[in-house]
Amino acid sequence: MRDTIPIEADPPPGLTWPVVAGAVPLLYAWIAWSWWGEVRLQLAAVAENAGAPVDAMAWAAVAARVPSVLTEAGLYALWWKLRGRRLPYWRFVSWVAMLSALDLLGFSIRRAAEDAPQWLHGLAALLAGSAAAGAPAFPGTGTAAAFGNLGLLTLFRVFMTAWAQARGIGRPLGAPLLVTGAAWLVTRLVVWWSVDLLRGLSPSP
Repeated sequence: MRDTIPIEADPPPGLTWPVVAGAVPLLYAWIAWSWWGEVRLQLAAVAENAGAPVDAMAWAAVAARVPSVLTEAGLYALWWKLRGRRLPYWRFVSWVAMLSALDLLGFSIRRAAEDAPQWLHGLAALLAGSAAAGAPAFPGTGTAAAFGNLGLLTLFRVFMTAWAQARGIGRPLGAPLLVTGAAWLVTRLVVWWSVDLLRGLSPSP
């Protein structure tokens, strides 16, 4: 009887670019343009009669997002490197940047909910957080600022960020999901405490 040679399962594929590699610059350009339009809309609503250079301020805000994305991806890459795992940095950066489009979708849903029938506010809140259910655009409490966008879109972004890490390091989803969820919670708590601290330090009207 001939010995059979066991066939090993194919190793899991690593992290790929979110789009065809040659289209990555176009992806970045689209994300930057989309964020510029969103920030411009928000600034225009505040500075409508203030004569502020809205376009330039919007581009400055978009430019400020670049180091934020690079730092976020870098911290995850460093975390896994310290644990003997290599996360492909630039590919992960492209995923972090692309997933930020979910925030843009959340802003659009919240804007659309302002003029939507009341029964649609609950669906909007489920997708984009309590801010879509009639909460003020500029929340006055730390909890609202930190968790006002907590909806299915945010949960999906956390999940996909963890998924990209799991693919990149070649490990199951559990540990990356735990790390990503903890990182998201920590940043939200920092926002909560920072807003409440600033409110406490601001002079009473």
